[in-house]
Amino acid sequence: ILDGSNPRQMLLSSCNLAGSYRLSLPSGLHVTGSAVSLTLKDTVVTENFNGGIFFDVHQGLLSLMRCSIIRNYQEHGNGGGVRVLSGSVNLHDTRFEGNQASLSGGGLSFEASSYDISIRNCTFYQNIATSDGAGMYVSGTSINLVVVSSLLQFNRAQGSAIGGAAFISVTTALFSDTRILGNSANLAGGGMALEQASGLVHF
Repeated sequence: ILDGSNPRQMLLSSCNLAGSYRLSLPSGLHVTGSAVSLTLKDTVVTENFNGGIFFDVHQGLLSLMRCSIIRNYQEHGNGGGVRVLSGSVNLHDTRFEGNQASLSGGGLSFEASSYDISIRNCTFYQNIATSDGAGMYVSGTSINLVVVSSLLQFNRAQGSAIGGAAFISVTTALFSDTRILGNSANLAGGGMALEQASGLVHF
């Protein structure tokens, strides 16, 4: 648990965050507070029962570089691999594989209104959600999403769900040099579901 109320920077490098089973906490790595900048480099987050990473930091920044977010499970809501409620996110060269959520966002759930999310050279592979956005779920007001040189493949949205690879409801979204292959959803949008986008979506 990291709980910061003063501006600070934190770095976790070459770590293995595995096997957390805490019914009272929402993830293996739980970060709250304000004005915290957390960077994970060359780190594996795997087999945590209530989600891999939970980040809820006002004016915060979560950065993942060359990380593996693998086989985490969220039984009680969104975000099997990573869930962000507040703060911006930068993802670089990071793999989300085999994560599951009982609701939305098997690999990633980003619900941080008025923040930005950048995804570059990342892979979302074989993630599962019972609701929308098996690979990634990005939803909120005043969110700017950028996805570059990434792969979303074989993600599956089960139940009455839409958006196998991704569910996107943001202000602006840019997808560039990104492949969306072999994803599925039971209801609609096996590749991607765009809903209530208030600005521009570019492919």
